[in-house]
Amino acid sequence: MPARDKTKDTELLIKLLDRFGAPHPQHGATHYSGGLGRNSLKWEQHTEFVTYTIYSPACSERAFDQSVFDVFPDDWIEEINQTRITSANIRLEMDKRGPN
Repeated sequence: MPARDKTKDTELLIKLLDRFGAPHPQHGATHYSGGLGRNSLKWEQHTEFVTYTIYSPACSERAFDQSVFDVFPDDWIEEINQTRITSANIRLEMDKRGPN
């Protein structure tokens, strides 16, 4: 397996942040957390892979709505040019019935 270009990883993160007018990570950073529009982003650069985690305060009407992934623009995703191992949409809701 060829080595990943970690400079490219950071460049892709910065391109995403620029779309939302968000601040950049410090030079050489391997972790980043910050606002991304109405959402929050956590980015982690590991030896073998990079993760992008979006935290959204909104809940769509439909559970596990695909639109949650729309925060990642299609043309930006195409630039990644790496193998995607997984994408997950986890939804947490408070029990509205109250305590048992």
